[in-house]
Amino acid sequence: MTSLRKIEILFLVLFAVQSQAATSDPAYISGEVLVRYKDSVSDNAIQSLSSVVAPQVRSFRKLKLKKGNHYLLKTSTKESVLAVIERIGKDPSVLSAQPNFIYKTFAVPNDTFYGSMWGLKNTGQKISGLDSFGPAFVKSEGNPGTAKSDMSMESAWDRITDCDSTIVAVIDSGVDYLHEDLAANMWDGSGAGFPNHGYDTYSSDNNPMDGNGHGTHVAGTIGAVGNNAKGSVGICWKVKIMAVKSMSDSGSGSTATIAEGIDWAIDHGAKVINLSVGGASSDPILTQALEDARQADVVVVSAAGNDGTNNDNAPTYPCNIQKENTLCVAALTQTYGLAGFSNFGVNSVDVSAPGTNIVSSWNLTPTEVTDDFTAGWQKSSSSATTWGAQALGSGPTPAMTAPANWDGSVQYVNNTDARAYKSFDMSAFKEVRLGYGVIYNTGSGDILRTYCEPGAGDSTGGTVLDAKSGLTGSSGYTLAYDVSAACGQQTCTPGFQFFTNGSVTNTGIVLISFKLTGYSQGTTGYNLIRGTSMATPHVAGLAALLRSYNPDYKAADVVISIKNGGRSILALSVKTRSGKAVDALGSLSYIQPPSGVSAQAVP
Repeated sequence: MTSLRKIEILFLVLFAVQSQAATSDPAYISGEVLVRYKDSVSDNAIQSLSSVVAPQVRSFRKLKLKKGNHYLLKTSTKESVLAVIERIGKDPSVLSAQPNFIYKTFAVPNDTFYGSMWGLKNTGQKISGLDSFGPAFVKSEGNPGTAKSDMSMESAWDRITDCDSTIVAVIDSGVDYLHEDLAANMWDGSGAGFPNHGYDTYSSDNNPMDGNGHGTHVAGTIGAVGNNAKGSVGICWKVKIMAVKSMSDSGSGSTATIAEGIDWAIDHGAKVINLSVGGASSDPILTQALEDARQADVVVVSAAGNDGTNNDNAPTYPCNIQKENTLCVAALTQTYGLAGFSNFGVNSVDVSAPGTNIVSSWNLTPTEVTDDFTAGWQKSSSSATTWGAQALGSGPTPAMTAPANWDGSVQYVNNTDARAYKSFDMSAFKEVRLGYGVIYNTGSGDILRTYCEPGAGDSTGGTVLDAKSGLTGSSGYTLAYDVSAACGQQTCTPGFQFFTNGSVTNTGIVLISFKLTGYSQGTTGYNLIRGTSMATPHVAGLAALLRSYNPDYKAADVVISIKNGGRSILALSVKTRSGKAVDALGSLSYIQPPSGVSAQAVP
């Protein structure tokens, strides 16, 4: 064999080894080798392969290529492809030999809301709303975003989308395991006696169904089914999501329920744990649970907290429990700046990830209750200025105005206390949101207050939702409030109070587009929310992707790959330990020897 051909074959062997090492999926087809023979070698001669090669060949065929004398050889699966290549290279009639490499289509999911999932692909898009969670629920910080400020997910998905070999435990308010975008990716615990895909340590039973929405949202970011033409898409298109309900339906848990949840998840095979929870107290029992996870080779990802404070000075737990298997995550905006609400800490917070205006699965289905202000409203006033229903514009648009004869020129009077309220039956709904549009033109010190009262009666005895004072210039607003505590599963009475002082008057207030949106348990809901709780599952999903991509990696290897494979951002260098935003492609490409593996030269 010539030195040139030796070098060529050695290069192909090394290339194949590196390709194989970089992915959990095979880079080439096992048992197949592509061989190029010299043009001078006849087909008959090739069919009479040398005795060195023949015992390893089961079948072969000539490729229909314009140039070269190429054959596809199917070899004994007992011998590695690389060994066969080396053996074939000894045949003087062979010009080159190589593996039959695998190619895949580039992965772009067809899920309905993918275009709004800026953390996975940021085109600089403006997030403007989602179903009934419309513009009033969208946060403006960093919105619209900066193109390419994202996790490089499409490039990562070109390598791997399937995390089905990894169990990810979501320790939270539960998971809606019947949700249309999660059901196919839930952990199957039926063989171990857990038919509902997990366990409830809060109530000590076998049903970890989410009654809050938080855990379902977290689970969807990790592993909503990908490319199913519905809903959102997870970091992992396929995965095993283990539901561990350690929080109440109101979103509160304890040391006991969370620590039990961690140990239960470890005992039942979880290799990644998402902890989108936080507290202010140093906790020895929780610390021991994270040590249990370390000893069991489990990656634990936790949230930095939403107080906008420095965890180095005011610790948040479990974030501040630092171990080689743990990661604490801050939240980024769509421009890849640190979100204003996000905690940080150059010695306590490891990385940052997308955490504002995050779209994911939700376990509640909306029903809108609208109103045109014409019937059922109770009204009172201390002056001639009262609330009244009108139909305005060419539409016309149903409205309630103060004064009742509002036309953009009539002035309301001083020293008014005008009230309007109405009761609605929301007993069928677990959560309730109030929304309306408003145009103000009021004098200094004149106030519009919005109230909500559980039960019937004058709502001004209930919760004050908002108070707007002295707004002028016909400013238009769309306002929305979560009134679940006052209105969920009972009679709900929202109301408005227009209070004026003795000074300047103006043309008043117009209310339009009034609606109450009730949410009942369902399997087709999606929501758009923010928080370090939403940033955390982006990293937990990436940890699952890495564990599936590199099955020999230990928990510490995954943590190092996420930290070192991230994207450096100057502003984060004084905010987090790594100074980096997580990057899926960067972490998949970050190569280090797996822990516990060594190599030595063989003479």
